[in-house]
Amino acid sequence: MEVDFLIIGQGLAGTTLAFELLAKGKKVMVMADSKQPCASKIAAGLYNPITGNRLVKTWRADSLFEIVEPHYQSLEPMLNAKFVHPIGIYRPFTSIDEQNDWMAKSADPQFAAYVAEVTSQPHNSQLFHDPYGGVHLRKAGFIDTITFLDASKKYLQAKGCFTEEMFHEDNLSITNTSISYKGLKASNLVLAQGVGAQQGNLFSWLPLHELKGEILEVNTSFEGNTIFNRGCFMLPTGNERWRVGSTYNWRQPDYLPTEQGKKEILEKLNHLYKGSVEITNHMVGIRPSTKDRRPFLGKHPAHENIHIFNGLGTKGVSLSPFFAREMADYLVGQKPLSKEVSIERYFSLYFERNVG
Repeated sequence: MEVDFLIIGQGLAGTTLAFELLAKGKKVMVMADSKQPCASKIAAGLYNPITGNRLVKTWRADSLFEIVEPHYQSLEPMLNAKFVHPIGIYRPFTSIDEQNDWMAKSADPQFAAYVAEVTSQPHNSQLFHDPYGGVHLRKAGFIDTITFLDASKKYLQAKGCFTEEMFHEDNLSITNTSISYKGLKASNLVLAQGVGAQQGNLFSWLPLHELKGEILEVNTSFEGNTIFNRGCFMLPTGNERWRVGSTYNWRQPDYLPTEQGKKEILEKLNHLYKGSVEITNHMVGIRPSTKDRRPFLGKHPAHENIHIFNGLGTKGVSLSPFFAREMADYLVGQKPLSKEVSIERYFSLYFERNVG
């Protein structure tokens, strides 16, 4: 069998890139082992234009959030699944100064597109620590990543574009014009398997870091229709159930839930939510994070037909539509990659290891 692109990994990065290349008329094969951990399936799936304790616009917000919701919504009928939930985010203020600051920002064209309402009144003073009101953000919500990825796999399988297999770099044969893998021949290989990229040699020189994140699923006595986010997030999943998180652990990159992680989440939750919770599940994912918090896109310095699309970190839902489009344009020769995300910024590390 021959294809234009063999994509390794069926998380957000690999799946979204596959759809972009298919839309360009390319023959694609996605290879993944569904039994292996997948950070994209553990992720809360938030897309949020205003982030951090200082409530600033996320990197490239205007470009990213112009297409996030339309991109996923356009896939729902094709995949025959519902996974986009544009329910907005409510961020309680922590002071009068912050309240005043956002009253002004709401009239600023740089922020107005993302602000649905700024209020000085509590959202629900009985259940939330919210004495100063807050900002309701639009162009925000969550993607049900499990539903999206499962529906995508089913679609790709029906198209003959998916193979269930664990990728092993030792089985790869590389020539100047193509690659072959166990009888499958491809013009190009794209590695999009998250932290799995560190297990091979092709891109192990890139500074990709394993960032462990823990999330709790809880029952409450409160039914919500928006996401609450201050110090931690509370994401409604229906019937008074919520996802709460998350943690950021660089020192212990394993898939074991920890008491410390649970305690950290609950302590943060207590500063936001006054009600009691019953923990029903404790989940762990390992995110592929980068040193400069910018994705890894581009071509291997020694192989013309081997590429990487990785390092989306904690913002995979927001980053993947925009950068999958940029990566696909690059792969078919339509546009160059932007310098911020091109792996050329780290080529010196490759040459230090392999030449110097």
